[in-house]
Amino acid sequence: MSEDEGELTEEELMENYQLLFDKWSKLTQVYTSGEIERTVLKKKNEELVKAVEEQKLEIRILEDKLERMVRGIHMMNSSTPILDEILMQGKRCGDNSGIGFNSGKRVRHNIPGARTFIAAGGQPN
Repeated sequence: MSEDEGELTEEELMENYQLLFDKWSKLTQVYTSGEIERTVLKKKNEELVKAVEEQKLEIRILEDKLERMVRGIHMMNSSTPILDEILMQGKRCGDNSGIGFNSGKRVRHNIPGARTFIAAGGQPN
């Protein structure tokens, strides 16, 4: 400071101004680089969030597909023993002889107390 108390010389004012300007310039650069970095990180974050959402959708699709396949396998496996038994008998389709049916033999069962129907001609069957 000069001899006059409280007054700065022009040279001291210029030095102080230059110091303040340099500090302001550095702070501006730091702020600007921080904003650029923030913008880059924000964009990268948005890309990652989008990728995660796509992966979640793909996971849901694959889980549904897996569930359908498991259900299909369970349905196939539940009837396999019955199908294997039928195939092991070696019968043709439409052959009902194994269940007590014989197409060549007519058996009439006389059940006591059963109703007997008479045809329109008058003779019971």
